Amino acid sequence: MDFTTLDHIACFVDLSWFKSDHAAWAWYIGEPLLSFGQLTPAEVVRLFQESGIVSLNDWVTERELGGFQ
Repeated sequence: MDFTTLDHIACFVDLSWFKSDHAAWAWYIGEPLLSFGQLTPAEVVRLFQESGIVSLNDWVTERELGGFQ
């Protein structure tokens, strides 16, 4: 699966987290995540494909439950 649209990103993150579609896209392509060795979500998906998506889902769930990075 090619994660190049917001619809695809919505598979693993609730877009209501963001103030706009632009902010969601900026996070996906530009926000380094400490838990993933400073990789952006896009890099995690590109490098690890399905297992990266599962890991991002787990990371998002942990944030939603109040966990910190």
